[in-house]
Amino acid sequence: MRSPPEPPTPERARVLWHHALALTIGERYEEASQVASAALEVAHRAGARKDEVRAHMVLGICLVMTTPDTDAGILEYEQALAICREIGDGEGVVLASSNLTDDLIRLG
Repeated sequence: MRSPPEPPTPERARVLWHHALALTIGERYEEASQVASAALEVAHRAGARKDEVRAHMVLGICLVMTTPDTDAGILEYEQALAICREIGDGEGVVLASSNLTDDLIRLG
């Protein structure tokens, strides 16, 4: 999925990662991965750190569910956690840790 038109804004990033999350609920992980990647790019360019965190988490879910290299998905969670700690986002730390734990249990 291509990123939305300029300028990158926190609102665009938020809409994109929410869209990606909705796609994961329907188990449309490949499509969700593309949307989450676009959200990540927009959030990063817009300086929307909390939205960047959420996009990393959704992308992590997608990669764990669709790729044989699940380490890529785990890395997305680790990046989300690092940003959360950097910006003092306690809620994000809890959410990313919970999602990471859930996926690690799923992976065995």
